Amino acid sequence: MNKEVLVIINPISGKGKSEKVYENSKDKLSNLYNLDEFISKYPNHVNEYFLYNHKNIETKDLIIGIGGDGIIYEIINCLRKYNIQIPIAEIPAGSGNGYFKSITNENDKENTIEEAISIIENYKVENVDLMKIKNLNLYSRLAISWGFISDLDINTEWMRKLGSLRFDLCAIWNIIRKRTYSGRFTYYLENDVSNTIEGNFVYFWACNVSHGSHDTLSAPGAKCNDSLIHISYILDDVSRCELIKIILSLSSGKFIDHPKVVYISTSKFELEIDSGMIVIDGEKINDKVIEVKNLHKELKILV
Repeated sequence: MNKEVLVIINPISGKGKSEKVYENSKDKLSNLYNLDEFISKYPNHVNEYFLYNHKNIETKDLIIGIGGDGIIYEIINCLRKYNIQIPIAEIPAGSGNGYFKSITNENDKENTIEEAISIIENYKVENVDLMKIKNLNLYSRLAISWGFISDLDINTEWMRKLGSLRFDLCAIWNIIRKRTYSGRFTYYLENDVSNTIEGNFVYFWACNVSHGSHDTLSAPGAKCNDSLIHISYILDDVSRCELIKIILSLSSGKFIDHPKVVYISTSKFELEIDSGMIVIDGEKINDKVIEVKNLHKELKILV
């Protein structure tokens, strides 16, 4: 008997090609699975769909998200809200798709739509880590950012149709203005020993996997089930020339070797901000305080 699969599509992800990507792959998938389709047409639409259909969704064998990391973020949080334990997969059609790049890189596979279809066809389930924002009851599988990186994500939404070029353009502007953001960051070592950094930050980036986007190696060496959150940050004692060097080396991961970049790994941390915005998996939240911990192998995905 064919597996029952729900396909959730975000039609405005990236350059707006998600529906076309699905149509091009639909024949292959329908030969293997019984497909139900849902198109997210407005903000919070996925949450509404789960509210009225979660009893039916929990009978599915798989959910496929087509779009960027944001649509998967919505799916994961809905699954956790209704305690639905089924695997997820994705077909990348967004501007970043850092998580898909991370798992394909980790498994020596190609970062392509064709590879995504192949992964879905093979249906190999693996348990991977998840970050829980405890005080907000939210979940993240990719990254949490604040400062420079958050601005890249949110302030370029209006340029979606440019794809990843939107991030490059905003990065130039952010380097020129070199804005700083006030806040406090506490991370925990073994035996619950804590270390707090307070001051003006240029950026803060907490990553669950290796790539923040398809062309950014934001956490070199990170694995999807290593029980760790990999964090990099820069304080305001950095020059524009140094910042240029750091940003230009994000794609190679060599930025962590720069003396102005602090790079640590932890299983839990807290962040309190006075300015700027916190972004989770590409989605802005309005809260100023987050408490985050790693949940080891709590999420089922296809690899």
